[in-house]
Amino acid sequence: MGKKLNQFFIEKVLCVIFNYTRGREGIRTRMHIQGELIARKFPKHQRGDVWRALRRLEAEGLIEKKGGTESYWLTDRGWRRALEVCSDSNE
Repeated sequence: MGKKLNQFFIEKVLCVIFNYTRGREGIRTRMHIQGELIARKFPKHQRGDVWRALRRLEAEGLIEKKGGTESYWLTDRGWRRALEVCSDSNE
């Protein structure tokens, strides 16, 4: 049984997706971000945890996986949550 992910780390992964999908002046885009690109924002020893965090965010309905690929995008609920947690963060 693996270690439990803390909420701070999961929110950090959400913020990385938010920063990739945020357009100019904070306008929302509907971009899909490759999972590998998200994982590269973290040190090598945390990359496995990133994939677990992505699955957890997907289970909570904050992100969705594009069918047939390993790319993700924020749902409406995920965008609102990211605005609360990640506003003005420089991840």
